[in-house]
Amino acid sequence: VCKIEMDPEELTKINFIPEFHPTKEEFSNFSKYCEDCEAQCGTAGAFKVIPPKGWQPRKEGYDHLDLTVQQPIEQNVWGSNGVYELLYMLRESRTLEKYRKLVSKTEYSSRKKSFTEIEKLFWKTLKLNAPLYGADIEGSLMDKGVPWNLAELDT
Repeated sequence: VCKIEMDPEELTKINFIPEFHPTKEEFSNFSKYCEDCEAQCGTAGAFKVIPPKGWQPRKEGYDHLDLTVQQPIEQNVWGSNGVYELLYMLRESRTLEKYRKLVSKTEYSSRKKSFTEIEKLFWKTLKLNAPLYGADIEGSLMDKGVPWNLAELDT
């Protein structure tokens, strides 16, 4: 269990995460672009990168991708007024197809919503619907040779 304590007054000082929109050329070099963004962010600690128009992580789509996420983690959140408690629970392994079925059942489907609307919905419902994270997987959801393929980053 992880406890995060923050004075409620400090919460009002938090700004939005800096957002960057690289060109295709800038986006092609992960390490250099991240260094440039970090230099501009100061003490923000994090930043968001929006891929350039036309960028595709996978040309063939995801319908026939054979991938299993081993023991995804469910994040449960409790708390208020700047004091939150997190409980992480391992869940059963799932194929990509099982994830797709789970997502299509949720009442808060992200279909026909913008990325901004999806992000706002995530934070609004975080304490009501525990997110399920499957980040520690072998392989990638992206095609080989695609810029920013996390399985191929040379960092």
